Amino acid sequence: MRNYQLKSVVLLLILSVLSDRSIAGVSQLLHETQFDNCAIKITHVAVPGSKGTSDIRAFNSENSRCTVEKHQVSDALNNALKQYKSLGGFPEIESIFLGRLFVTYTWMSKYLALMSSTDNRWDAKLGKPINMSINKYVNSVLFSSEILEPFSVALRHFGYRIISVSCEKILLNEEKFPYDGMCWISIE
Repeated sequence: MRNYQLKSVVLLLILSVLSDRSIAGVSQLLHETQFDNCAIKITHVAVPGSKGTSDIRAFNSENSRCTVEKHQVSDALNNALKQYKSLGGFPEIESIFLGRLFVTYTWMSKYLALMSSTDNRWDAKLGKPINMSINKYVNSVLFSSEILEPFSVALRHFGYRIISVSCEKILLNEEKFPYDGMCWISIE
């Protein structure tokens, strides 16, 4: 029995060490700024040996998500990328995690719903796109230079360009149009 217990403890130790190494990411705050009652924090997150992601979060003093304007996002991202470049030694950024659109990026949420309401690729009665997945549909609507301009302006200053938008967990409003989802921007 004692031998079995010792083997179990050793196995648990080995698994805990290996799992920490395989999934533990390194996070670095790149920029934090305050607008009214809303703080934007941008971090760089990467698992050792992989490319990185910038994570944009906006929270108020009650730790609830808050709305940011286009110029605020652009300015914050510009400052974060400036800090990222000056620090050096971090894995290259391949994506920017936006999170949910509805509260933080209201201009994107409104654009998505408005474009869907007039798009012949969207079936308003059924509340779904015609001949494609809802994720693919939302990605195609949001991959627009007009709507991505606040991000692309900052990214261009540092030699990046947006290559795609990827959203999941899409929500529909009462009129059966998409208005929210978890979204990333892929860059190179």
